[in-house]
Amino acid sequence: MGRPVVIAHKHNLVEQHIQDFTLHYSFQKLLLLQEPLLVVGAFYLLFAVVIIYVRLDFSITKDEVSESRMRVAGLVEQVQNVLDKRSALYQSYEDAVDKFKASKDSGAFAANRKKVDADHKSLTEQLKAFQGKLKQEGTDVAEKVAELQKLDAQYREQVTLGITYAEKLIAGKVNKKDYLDINSSNTAKKEEIYQKMETIMATL
Repeated sequence: MGRPVVIAHKHNLVEQHIQDFTLHYSFQKLLLLQEPLLVVGAFYLLFAVVIIYVRLDFSITKDEVSESRMRVAGLVEQVQNVLDKRSALYQSYEDAVDKFKASKDSGAFAANRKKVDADHKSLTEQLKAFQGKLKQEGTDVAEKVAELQKLDAQYREQVTLGITYAEKLIAGKVNKKDYLDINSSNTAKKEEIYQKMETIMATL
């Protein structure tokens, strides 16, 4: 490699032979790219080696603390997704009750409630499973999930109470004024419980 050198040989030369001459030769154009390609390839290989080196784990023992943190982070993300879905179900209960009071269709209300109850039970069981896994990791998040489960049970009690009085209202067993007073108190308790749940969820 490098600059090509051309050497011309001739015998029996005298001063009269000294004159300018033109040398013609053929050169492949592809060879012009040879050196730039070698430089690019060298840098590419260097970067590839560095990337592989950085990503490989050469430690003899596993970092249990880091792995545990990663597992906990993944579980927390799943817990938050389930909690968001369960929070949406609270509004589904409210919508079902409002629709029942407007239509007075007990059959449709029973069907709606059954579906929401089934979804709520499924999500609560999922949270229970995640709680067990978090407890195995020894993180305090498991205790927070347990507290959320308790608050959810309290919220459900208030929802059930609200449904009971809505049914009594439709059946004429309670007058509208008394129902409004009870419903106002019921709504305030649900909001208080929900705020506690929001506070805990924000610390996950």
